[in-house]
Amino acid sequence: MEIQRFGIVVKVNDLDACRIFYRELFAPLLPVMDSTFTVVFELAPNLTFSLEKSNAPYLEHSSCAQGWKFDSADFESLRRRLAAAGCELEPEPDCRDSGLYWRGCDPEGNIILVRQLDAL
Repeated sequence: MEIQRFGIVVKVNDLDACRIFYRELFAPLLPVMDSTFTVVFELAPNLTFSLEKSNAPYLEHSSCAQGWKFDSADFESLRRRLAAAGCELEPEPDCRDSGLYWRGCDPEGNIILVRQLDAL
């Protein structure tokens, strides 16, 4: 079976706060769909990242099993944009399977891990 398209869907309670945060995170990309119940970013030709509004009271992200891990070629600029969006990356990196990652959280506590490309 050949996969034609891949997508990540994150359910959030506060879609407006997460919309702003992920717009800053993925800048200069803008959402390809932006409504009152979903926001979709096309990160690559066959990869989407979606936020879906949910009123589920059980959504508690800071202890959840998933996190987002990605690399940044302009780490300091990304760090400043994330801080402006309310996400301070921890000052010391974690050693992970493929390098050093700085940890932060989105507005709902979803874990993000950022690796500086020139730190490889």
